[in-house]
Order: sequence, then C-alpha cells, then structure tokens
Amino acid sequence: MDFRLIRYFLLLTIPFSLPAFPASEQSAVLEKNIQTLIGGELQKNTVPDDDLRIKILSSGKQLESLCDNPVLSLSGQNSKITGNRTVLARCGKKSHYIRINVSVTGTYWVAGQALLPGEAITAAQLELRTGSLDGLPADIITDPQQITDKIPTRLIKSGQPVTAGSLRKTWSVLTGDEISVVASGNGFQVTTVGKSMDNGALGDTVRFRTRLGQILTGKVTGKKKVTINMQN
Repeated sequence: MDFRLIRYFLLLTIPFSLPAFPASEQSAVLEKNIQTLIGGELQKNTVPDDDLRIKILSSGKQLESLCDNPVLSLSGQNSKITGNRTVLARCGKKSHYIRINVSVTGTYWVAGQALLPGEAITAAQLELRTGSLDGLPADIITDPQQITDKIPTRLIKSGQPVTAGSLRKTWSVLTGDEISVVASGNGFQVTTVGKSMDNGALGDTVRFRTRLGQILTGKVTGKKKVTINMQN
C-alpha cells in the first residue's frame, strides 16, 4: 500500500480557507467609520457631538456581503441626524444599505424666561442645558451667537429650546421707511433717498421706490440705508 498516496488524499479532505477578517473586528471598523461620517454631518449642522453613540441595526448576515472598505454616505434627508438613519455603503458598483441608530448628548440653549415676539433676545435671557438631543427639533440652536439680537417670530416659553425656525433677523429697514440710497460706481458715489418696499436685515436685498417712481433693488448696509453697486 502506498502510504504517501493515502496521505495525499487525506490532505485533500482537510477544509482549506484563506485567513478571514474577523467578523467582530470588521463590525468594529465599520462602526468607527460610520461614527466618523456622522460626526462630520453633525459639525456641518453645528450640532455638538459631546457624546455620540452609533448602533448598527442591520444583522450580521446583512453585513457579510460588504467589502472590507466600503465608501459610506448618509441616505435621505440630513436635517435630522439623530434617531434611526440609513447609511449607503458602496462596494464598487454595488450598493448596500446599513440601518443604524444615532444618539447624541450635547449642549443647547433654552429660554431662561418667556421670549416675546418682536423683541430682540439678549444673552441674559438664555440658559445652557446639557442632555440628549435625540427628541429635540432638528433646527435646535447650539451656538448662542445665532440667537442673540434675533427676533422671536412667536412666543418661546421659559425652558423651551430655541430653534432657527422660531427666529428672524433684526430689521434694519422696514416697509415704508424713507431710506438713504448710496449708488457707487467707477470713480463716483451718489447719495439720494427712496422709500423701502420690503423689510430687510443687514445683507438682505430689498426693493425701493425712487423719487421719480422707479423701482430698484439694493443691499441693506445699515439702519435705513441701502447701497447699489454700479461697477461695470
């Protein structure tokens, strides 16, 4: 009996596989990459990520078909970052969808007292809070400089988070105001007066009517002041 031949056939029956990337390690790397992606989205939306937690909801079986280094992006609207989201993972021409849950604890600002519509907000009227952002509105404001000197468009009750949708800028020009109009061009500057046809904050473009009845547009550059750039 040829024992070498028997040994050869026995070796053929031993399962052979290439070293695999451990599933747990692959999941950890994927979770870290998703956390980096979400952290970037939070920064874009000026949302603090003091304590960002990511949980992958897709099953391990669904993740098995992923390549080692997929290109990740958020799927759907990004206005609300927290809660259940879907991450698009591209492996070449193939697309995979990963379900995740995002939870964030951070700092945000609430009204320290009732903020009345039409009255500019001061820093003394605000209070800093730290807690879960998960159930809060998508447009919650986390930077106090985006709140102070703004005007509430509705009543904001004491303890209520301040959101972008509840504020407007302070008007520098009101409809019907007599305004100073500065027209500047190559080597000249002319100042005249007009009547505003719109409300406008600094930097806004408003319409106004000249003394001759012409309707023009200009940029609000000061209190009751509009500038027209006539550079060629």
